[in-house]
Amino acid sequence: MWTTQCVLDECEAFGSVLYGPLKVLKQFKLQPCNHKSTLSASKCITRLIGKKNKEKLFLATQDKMLNDWFRMKAGTPMLYIAFNTITLEPPSDKSKMKAERQTDARIAPSEHEHTVIKQLKKEAFGEQEVKKKKHKKLKGANPLSMKPKRKRKEGELSKSQKKKLKRKQREHLSIENG
Repeated sequence: MWTTQCVLDECEAFGSVLYGPLKVLKQFKLQPCNHKSTLSASKCITRLIGKKNKEKLFLATQDKMLNDWFRMKAGTPMLYIAFNTITLEPPSDKSKMKAERQTDARIAPSEHEHTVIKQLKKEAFGEQEVKKKKHKKLKGANPLSMKPKRKRKEGELSKSQKKKLKRKQREHLSIENG
């Protein structure tokens, strides 16, 4: 476990309020933070762990803003103390996505391997012909299921014309009877 001089200085500045955490922090080894002047604890930790966390450090803090900031960054495991137990937080969504990308990059064949695989397939199976799918043409209705059009003789009326004629006759009869 590590801490920095900036964190110790901030705890000492608060005095008796942070006496317990100061006693615990003094037991840890000091990580050189390489600042010219003392910074706040959160700024010092942010600079120490940085963007990539090259030294694979864990973050253990009660500072909500610092926790939120590191949750947005991928690859920083976080610890917290609750009810006298040290608990490791589950990985953030960013960390999970980064881990998946790294795994996919390791598993997937490189460009060179991909070209070699294609060449080996050609040697083993020969040149593969790519068959194009034939598109089905749109077809009309089945001519056998349709009635043929009837040719009318001269002077023959269509159905609609017959209906109109019958309607006029009924109206004429109702007017005469009425």
